[in-house]
Amino acid sequence: MKFVISILNKPIVFGAKIYQSFFNLDDNNCVPLPNENERLNDNGLVGLHAMLIVGYDTDKQRFEIQNSWEFADQGRHFISFSYVLDHSLCFDFFILQSEN
Repeated sequence: MKFVISILNKPIVFGAKIYQSFFNLDDNNCVPLPNENERLNDNGLVGLHAMLIVGYDTDKQRFEIQNSWEFADQGRHFISFSYVLDHSLCFDFFILQSEN
């Protein structure tokens, strides 16, 4: 994913399970991992949602996200590598390309 973003300069669209805690960004504008209670039988599941990965920060272990939901900084926020790379939380990754 880092190669696609930094070398190919292409965003990545992906789907994610959204839990109630998703909307409780920390002080760094980062989505928390859903807690064990939320994940248990999808107890806190709000729904599924598609977003764009547009950047990353290796030092902070997080991806920069552009989201159509503007609850955070005009739709820009962060999601940890561990959230995005957990296949029980995120799925269906596609590289966006223009048609030329």
